[in-house]
Amino acid sequence: MQGFKICDDKGFHIGLANGFTVSVQFGRGNYCQHHHDTNWGTPNAGRSFDAETAVFSPEDVLIPVNGNTVQGWQRPNDVVRLLTVVARQKITATHIRLKK
Repeated sequence: MQGFKICDDKGFHIGLANGFTVSVQFGRGNYCQHHHDTNWGTPNAGRSFDAETAVFSPEDVLIPVNGNTVQGWQRPNDVVRLLTVVARQKITATHIRLKK
């Protein structure tokens, strides 16, 4: 689905025109600043200095990025870079390689 979706009040999905979806999550348990938070009843104020990302194919299959299905502790510029690269992928892509 092309567009935006909020996920459990701890992140969002962006559906791109090519059918891929990028997940950006930054709540308790995600690979980010809040990964080790122990008080699940207290909100994290909806902010984090980093996030966990993942990419889904048009068929809703996790697509590895540099060999990993989930990318942890991504800074804002990393997320923008991932979005830019994923938006350019052909729908047949089975993995994504980001250059350092």
